[in-house]
Amino acid sequence: MPTTEALVRARAELECIQEFGRIIHSTRDRFVVYESFYQLLEQVVPIDHGNISFFDAQQNLRHVYVIAHRRGNFADEPVTIKPHTPSAWILRQRKPLLFENIYTDSHSEINLEHALGADFHHASCSWLGLPIMLGSQLLGLVTIQHHETAAYGDRELQLLQTLSLMLSTTINQIQRVEELEVLRLALSAPTIPVDQHLWIVPVIGRVDQQRLAILQTILLGHVERQRIRYVVLDLTGMRSFDPQATGLFNKLIGALRLLGATCIVSGVQAENSAVLSPILSQHNVLIVRDVQQSLRYLKRQI
Repeated sequence: MPTTEALVRARAELECIQEFGRIIHSTRDRFVVYESFYQLLEQVVPIDHGNISFFDAQQNLRHVYVIAHRRGNFADEPVTIKPHTPSAWILRQRKPLLFENIYTDSHSEINLEHALGADFHHASCSWLGLPIMLGSQLLGLVTIQHHETAAYGDRELQLLQTLSLMLSTTINQIQRVEELEVLRLALSAPTIPVDQHLWIVPVIGRVDQQRLAILQTILLGHVERQRIRYVVLDLTGMRSFDPQATGLFNKLIGALRLLGATCIVSGVQAENSAVLSPILSQHNVLIVRDVQQSLRYLKRQI
C-alpha cells in the first residue's frame, strides 16, 4: 500500500499536470506557457537552477527561460553547447539524462568536470535534463538542478517528460497559429500588376510594423525581380497607421527609390496625414487624390 506521503505527492503531481493543461489550452502566448511550465513544475520538483531552451528558425539553440535560485526569468539569449557535456549528449542522443551526484557519478561519454560552469552550477549536486521532442522532431532542451544529492529519480523524470510533451505540443500549436497569422497579414497586403511597368498596392486596415515588414518583403521582391518602374501605394482603405511604423515606412519609400521605382501615394486620409507627411515630403513623393488621378498622371509618363 502506498504511504500517505506518496498519495499526497501523487495528488499534487496530478493537479500540477491538470493545471498546466488548463493554462496551455487557452493561451496563445508562448511566454505564458514557459512561465507556467516552470511555476507548476517547481511545486512538485525541487529546483535551484535550470533552463528551458528552444531552437529558433535558424536552428540555433536559445534560452527562453532561465531558472536561478528558485526564480524564473524570461530570456532570449543564444546557447553555446560545449562538447562532452550533458546537454551536448542529450541533444545528440535525444534521450534524458540524470545525475544523482555530479561529483561522484561518472559517464563514459561525458566529462563532468568540463561541465562545471557550463551545464552545472557550482552549488548544485543533482542534475536532470531531457530533450523537448514532438514526435521525432527535436525542439529544444530542459535542464534542472538542485543543491541536494539524489533530488531527482524516475518519478521526477516521468513528471518532467509528461510536462515537456505538453509543452512541445503547445509551442508547436502556437507556431502554427503564428504562421497562419503571418499568411493572413500577407494576403491582406496584395499587389496588383497593371502592366509590366506599373503595380498598384492597396493598403487596407490598420498598418503596424509587422504588416509593413511583410508588405516591404513582398513589394521589394516584385520590384527587383520584374524591374517595376512605378508603384502606387493606395492608402484609401487604410484605417490607421501605427506611429511606431514610420521608420519602416521611411525605409520602404527609400528602398523603392534605390531600386529605380517611382513611388506615388494616393488616398491619404486626413487622420493619417500628420504622421505620413514628413516622410513623403522627405522623399519628394508624388501625392494624388485617388488611383484614377495617379493613372492619368502615369499615362502621360509611360
